[in-house]
Amino acid sequence: MKSEEYIRLRCKPAEFTVEEHTVDVAVGTDGDHQDEFLRGDRPKDLMDKCIATPSVMAAILNAKYTNAMPLNRISEEFLSNDINISRQTMSKWTIRLSSRYIEPFRELLIDELLQDNDVIQADETICWKTYSV
Repeated sequence: MKSEEYIRLRCKPAEFTVEEHTVDVAVGTDGDHQDEFLRGDRPKDLMDKCIATPSVMAAILNAKYTNAMPLNRISEEFLSNDINISRQTMSKWTIRLSSRYIEPFRELLIDELLQDNDVIQADETICWKTYSV
């Protein structure tokens, strides 16, 4: 007999993990680095002095801008998973992220679009140039 194949769809709810990182710190004892604190290399953070990872920010921005959820509701959803992030904190993270990553891209895009023209037509309205004779 022929085998039957079937598929199933499973949903894994949001999963949060806390990552703990250790960076070695030493004090220089001689030479050029005497009495200086020396720290080991560490990966770059998305934002300085911030616990938010790219995946957390992606979840916040997706909920806010794609799903049109207010920050208060996003905060309540995080709280239901025992993650206490206030809406003020999420708002500050969103502003910092946009000023650091999105604003430079926006400025570059505007410069590129307006490079040859002073005006662009961004909607689907047809513009006819009229010439006086």
